[in-house]
Amino acid sequence: MWYGQATGGLPALKALFEGYRGRPLFDSYEMEAPRVQAGGDTAILTYTLVRTGGGDTRGTRPSVPAKEEGWRIVHSHWSATR
Repeated sequence: MWYGQATGGLPALKALFEGYRGRPLFDSYEMEAPRVQAGGDTAILTYTLVRTGGGDTRGTRPSVPAKEEGWRIVHSHWSATR
């Protein structure tokens, strides 16, 4: 289930993220091995995100942009790697 659906939709998700406004969550990040696969009005962007500071983390981050009144992300998630 999508987080926003489980907790009250977009208003709840916006309220959650508002708590992070102005607070850095990490010192820096790097996108390793970005790859775009496109077809028609949809694309898939995948990369490994390496964050440092605030608890170093490494993981994959697929995003799916679609061309609807310009390109917009219609799906994104995070999977931690070891």
